[in-house]
Amino acid sequence: MQNSEKIRITLGGWRQESEDRMKRPVAKSFQDLIVWQKAHQFVLSAYRQSENFSKKEMYGLTSQFRRAAISIPANIAEDFRKKSKPDKFRFMNIAQGTLLKSAVII
Repeated sequence: MQNSEKIRITLGGWRQESEDRMKRPVAKSFQDLIVWQKAHQFVLSAYRQSENFSKKEMYGLTSQFRRAAISIPANIAEDFRKKSKPDKFRFMNIAQGTLLKSAVII
């Protein structure tokens, strides 16, 4: 196996992703981040989906799901201006954990 094949197998889709990232302009706002845009779409979808939840759950499951959903892009936005890697890691980790919480609720 050639070295280039090893890299492709080891990194999977990461190499293409890395090449694409180099073509994108630097984000000037958290709204320029693709991860934030996807999280925002998730919030809109969560609100649409939760409209179908039982009305008895309006102040329980529905509220918790909506709060969790909105927390994801909020943490990504808050992370955007953080300078240190530990701070950035912490906010992205919170966003990831909240996404998992949302998945459990669904």
